[in-house]
Amino acid sequence: MTVFITLISIILFIILFALILNKLDFLEINKKILICITTLIICFAFTFIIYSISSNGIEYQNTEQKSITTATFVSIFAPINGIIFIPYLVKLKIDTQSGKLDKIQAKKRLIIMLFILIIGIIIEINYLKNVQLGIIEYSK
Repeated sequence: MTVFITLISIILFIILFALILNKLDFLEINKKILICITTLIICFAFTFIIYSISSNGIEYQNTEQKSITTATFVSIFAPINGIIFIPYLVKLKIDTQSGKLDKIQAKKRLIIMLFILIIGIIIEINYLKNVQLGIIEYSK
């Protein structure tokens, strides 16, 4: 099962990496790779914070179960979160820098994206909390 989850995670990260590279087609390869790596690190950190918030107050029977659950969910949800939000943020930045969008339009889009992000975070926290509680209940 862990091989399957690892494979899915790798595929999702490849998709995220490709989406980001596609949006950065005007940059030289060194900058593209640097932005991609930075973005992946941000996705991991962001998802780990969301997971930590969702697991607040949940007590696992052993630390191994908690570490496996944490690694699994962070490795799956980090690229999913990135696939949902990062390409649009990169496109917004590029369109603003190229002059396709003025600052007012960019701010409106950013506010809408932040609103959607907040709703997504709330949904994801609740989902992860319920799944963790289910895992604990199932393991009893």
